[in-house]
Amino acid sequence: MFTWDIAKAAGPRKGIGYHAYVIIDIFSRYIVGHTVEPAESAERAEELIREAIERPTPRSATSARWAALRPPSIDVTRGAL
Repeated sequence: MFTWDIAKAAGPRKGIGYHAYVIIDIFSRYIVGHTVEPAESAERAEELIREAIERPTPRSATSARWAALRPPSIDVTRGAL
């Protein structure tokens, strides 16, 4: 699962700026896509997202981090009812 953002960055002179796009895998917290463009573009954002989805993502989560995300076993759930 990804999240993404666009941030404006100042350029070398007044009135010149850039748009930095970043896509982050929310589980591993790795940046899986990024680019800097002279203007915002829906087409470029779509292309970058497509590239990030097609690219294999690194997984560095330890079992301790994943344990918090794991649902309880069915026996524990039945006991709570």
